Amino acid sequence: MSTEAPGTTPAPLAPLAVDGAWEADDRWFERVSWMLVALGVLIRLVRYLVDYPIWHDEAFLAASLWDRSFRDLAARPLEYGQVAPWMFLAVERLIVLALGYSELTLRLFPTLCSMASVVVFRHLASRVVRGWGLVLATGILACAFYPIRHGNEIKPYASDLLAALLLLTFAVEYLRRPESSRWWWIGAACLPVLLGISYPAVFVAGGVFAATAPLVLLRADARVKAAFLAYGLVMTASFATIYATATVVQQREMGANYRYGYWKESFPPLEQPLWIPVWLLDQHAGNMLAYPVGERRGGSAATLICVAAGVYVLWSTGRRTLAAVVLSPFALGLVAAFLGKYPYGGEARIMQYVAPSACLARG
Repeated sequence: MSTEAPGTTPAPLAPLAVDGAWEADDRWFERVSWMLVALGVLIRLVRYLVDYPIWHDEAFLAASLWDRSFRDLAARPLEYGQVAPWMFLAVERLIVLALGYSELTLRLFPTLCSMASVVVFRHLASRVVRGWGLVLATGILACAFYPIRHGNEIKPYASDLLAALLLLTFAVEYLRRPESSRWWWIGAACLPVLLGISYPAVFVAGGVFAATAPLVLLRADARVKAAFLAYGLVMTASFATIYATATVVQQREMGANYRYGYWKESFPPLEQPLWIPVWLLDQHAGNMLAYPVGERRGGSAATLICVAAGVYVLWSTGRRTLAAVVLSPFALGLVAAFLGKYPYGGEARIMQYVAPSACLARG
């Protein structure tokens, strides 16, 4: 965000420039980034075609897709205490009805989401960085272990990643043309679907809304403000509708087991407040930032340092709204964890909605 007076048109976002010596090589970097996209798509396609046996978590969710009606997918708790957004389940059920019930058909939609994510991320990265930054960011997401591993599973992890990417892309495209309301209208039109295929996408949508609010409300014209407010209203209405019609049923079935069972370590230790800083460090240096690889107990410390450095570079070069957009999914996810509504950290599979921010900042 620049320091211009309120009411003036915001300056368009420009990618982080490369040194003059590298200017002639910019096309080379772009070609290499597209080669990495092709590699990432190929890896995901090969993994899909291998048709490896499903593991128990996939089987638990697949059991609800065998013979339920679309209404039952929302109105009744899923088998084996599973949690998944209704529209994701509806798409899976449609594919089963059209193509039959098998590992390949059940994994088709997640695989398509996973492959599309690599393409969308390269576009997003090209709007923010050039040169080696574009190559590194694209390569990290294309070859990162967890987006590949969970990109073919019969779970909504791949749709979490794609939904987060699209929402971030809409925000960045707006920052490139802050005089236009187009991307807020596009975002508003897509929100019901994106929130319908991904529960944590609301953290990205809400984070983008909060991070850009000062820029839009203080300095944009009336058309942009109207589109921005429409985006906020659609986001709120979509989330409330999805929650009331489907999420609450699954949440009721999970009960306290969600907060105090398997995911206990992914919620802050509110009963021991002195340990909260340790918990925060452990989560941010653990599996949630395993890009391209990492591990628990500090195994992703290098990524954490790089992400912090990347956000600092954005902030120090005047791209403060963009820095806030990149950090916003982490912030809202953390708020949800403190409220006991959604786990934070722990395993990378439930944190795919922060993968675009992590890979972009690290690159």
